[in-house]
Parts: sequence; C-alpha cells; structure tokens
Amino acid sequence: MISERLASLRKGTGKTQDDVADELHMARSTYSSYETGRRLPQADALVSLARYFGTTADYLLGLSDEPRPVPSLDEKGRAVVRCYQDADFRGRETIYRLALQEKIQYGGGTDGAPAP
Repeated sequence: MISERLASLRKGTGKTQDDVADELHMARSTYSSYETGRRLPQADALVSLARYFGTTADYLLGLSDEPRPVPSLDEKGRAVVRCYQDADFRGRETIYRLALQEKIQYGGGTDGAPAP
C-alpha cells in the first residue's frame, strides 16, 4: 500500500525519485526501496514523507483513502455537522442543497461537490 501511494504521489508532482530523495535528505536507494516495497519507512521517515507530499501517515499506511487532510472545523462548522448527523434524509438533503447554493453564490462554484 505504501509503495503504490508513494509512487502515485511522487508522479503527481512530476518529480523523480532522485528529486524526492534529495529534498528529504535521504539516499535515492532508500527512497526507491520504499516505492518498490522492498523496505518500509520507519516512523520518522513516514512522517517526513507525509509532510513532504501534503498528506497523512494514515493515507500512506492505507488506513484512510483520503489523500488530503480534512481541515479542522470551528464551532459553527461542528454545529452544522451535528445538525446534519441528527437530521433525517430530507433534512440532510436540505442542508446539503443550502450549503451547495451558498458555495456557488459566495464560494466560487461546485468544484468537488457530488451530484445530489
């Protein structure tokens, strides 16, 4: 899992294994062994790799399928989430549509929003 995700993240940046290894101050052979699955990164290297690629260790380890960390919510955001969780299907649809409408009107489009 780690090897595939590291390779995919690296290729998404357009960098070579040499580039990543140099920027993380590790031997190319060490980084290459992570991508080929011959070696697993120790905890400190795992943290460095996650920070470098802007993802989480959970994603690299396969514990999450979300490559980008979800930002923390403020009090109002947590309240909206609680309302959504407590709502029935109709209430959830209403909350979703209102949020999407606000995003379109004030936040710049529907990018990333699934169809209702």
